[in-house]
Amino acid sequence: MAGLLAGVAFGALTSMANVFGSAYGPFTAVQGEGVAWLQFVSKLLDALWAWALFPFAVGWFVRRPVAGVLAGVGGMVAAVAGYYVSDAALGMTSGLEVNALRVGRRSRSSVRRSWLCSGRSRAGAAW
Repeated sequence: MAGLLAGVAFGALTSMANVFGSAYGPFTAVQGEGVAWLQFVSKLLDALWAWALFPFAVGWFVRRPVAGVLAGVGGMVAAVAGYYVSDAALGMTSGLEVNALRVGRRSRSSVRRSWLCSGRSRAGAAW
C-alpha cells in the first residue's frame, strides 16, 4: 500500500514540476521564462535513472524479497498512472487517446476479403 502511495506521489510530483517549471506551459506568467528551481527539480525527476531507481528503492524499504518485488512493480505502475492523470488534470494532455486501438480479433477470412477488395495484388503477400 505504501508503494502505491509513493508511486502516485512520485508521478504527480514529476508532472507538477514539469508543468509549473515549464517556460511554455499553461501556468507560465511570462512566456519563455520558467521557474528556475522547478526546472532543476523537473530535470532531476525526469531523468531515466530516477524512474529506474524508484522501484528498487520501494522494494528495498519493504525488506522482504517477494513483497519488495510486488511493491516495486505496483509503485511503478502507480507512478506512471499518477503522472498521466496529473498531466491530464493540469491540462498538459487531452487525456488518454484510444482511437488507434483496435478491439477484437479479425479472422483470417476477413483479412483475405479486405485484401481482395482493396485491389492490391497478392504477389507480395505472406500468408
